[in-house]
Amino acid sequence: MPAEGTYPQAMAWLNLHIPEDSILVTMQTSGAAFFYTSFPLVRWDQLDAGSFRRLAEAAASQRRALYAPLFDFERQRAMGPNLPGEWRPAGQVRQITIWRYEGPEPSRPQARL
Repeated sequence: MPAEGTYPQAMAWLNLHIPEDSILVTMQTSGAAFFYTSFPLVRWDQLDAGSFRRLAEAAASQRRALYAPLFDFERQRAMGPNLPGEWRPAGQVRQITIWRYEGPEPSRPQARL
């Protein structure tokens, strides 16, 4: 099936474009990431907001970037509940968008009364 080529192509993109000490936060692409990359993997569907924040803090303390290669159906489910914070697109391979974690959501100023 031609769509199956998406997985190795996305993993090749990751191998070429992100720092080698990055951490992947993945679900649908976890098998391909395991076989085609050497990045450590964390399944977003096994995280809640608190455990993701701890992961993000640990990664930041080691100066490691977090990337999430996600299909659209995953992004809608993961961003916010499981992967809070600010994520920006870093690249795209077919139906997979690669997101880079930029940090916690910026706090909004409190309205003055």
